Amino acid sequence: MPSPSHIQEPSGPDYFQLQFKALPDSNLSNEQVPQEELQKVDGSEKFLERCMELVSPEMVDMMLQFQQETAQVLHSRTEELAIFNEFSQSKYQELQGRFQKHTELLTHLRTDLEHVFRRIRALKSRIGQLYPEEMATVISERPSEEE
Repeated sequence: MPSPSHIQEPSGPDYFQLQFKALPDSNLSNEQVPQEELQKVDGSEKFLERCMELVSPEMVDMMLQFQQETAQVLHSRTEELAIFNEFSQSKYQELQGRFQKHTELLTHLRTDLEHVFRRIRALKSRIGQLYPEEMATVISERPSEEE
């Protein structure tokens, strides 16, 4: 097996270039074609020419116009989203502060209510100790309540 150093890689600017006749339906043989009519075209240019033959110029223009319109719409939507995000952020900051204040208020109200119900239970217990007969009468007349 030959070593990689013995393998000759093609190199030079002419390796990827093709020679072809300018007019394939010409009546001249290869010997009669002047050197100027032979064109050297690299692979990418040849590929591009073949691709351009597949699509009409009108279709290319239409695609370019569609791309420009799409880019304009994308740009305008990006601006609209940026404006909306700024608005949303400001409203969120405002509402978040209000929500925090309301949450604190509800927490204080709950604490106050727990204190009031504790006092009511303590008063009921004390009244029940001082006036057990009256308390039993009141409890029997009223349906059971949650404490």
